[in-house]
Amino acid sequence: MRSTITILLVDDHAIVRQGCRLLLQQAGFEIAGEASSGEDAYASCLKDPPRVVIVDLAMPGTGGLETIRRIRARFTNTAVVVFTMYDDPMIATRALKAGATAFVTKTSAPRDLVEVSCLRNQLDTSDLIL
Repeated sequence: MRSTITILLVDDHAIVRQGCRLLLQQAGFEIAGEASSGEDAYASCLKDPPRVVIVDLAMPGTGGLETIRRIRARFTNTAVVVFTMYDDPMIATRALKAGATAFVTKTSAPRDLVEVSCLRNQLDTSDLIL
């Protein structure tokens, strides 16, 4: 039996967070928390760093790229998975350069988010784009 991977969900849309929560819990992940902004995500990580942060790029306040930079600078053992509506290789490249471990578009199959969250290819993989 695999150890439980803790995940923080970061998206400004509650319906997206809830859908991700249900999907990932059914796959056996533990949802450590939810945040609707980059500021709240960072504060949540300070309290109890998760193993994985799933973050949207387009959020009010501190955007996704800056959130990725801040989390990865402080929590080097926390993987960051971008989950976004943007299907643009340039945006994916910027996210990966900011420290994201993987990039998944919201048009991807649900299993893609589960697979990337599981990070079966190791957490230090930095070229996983779905």
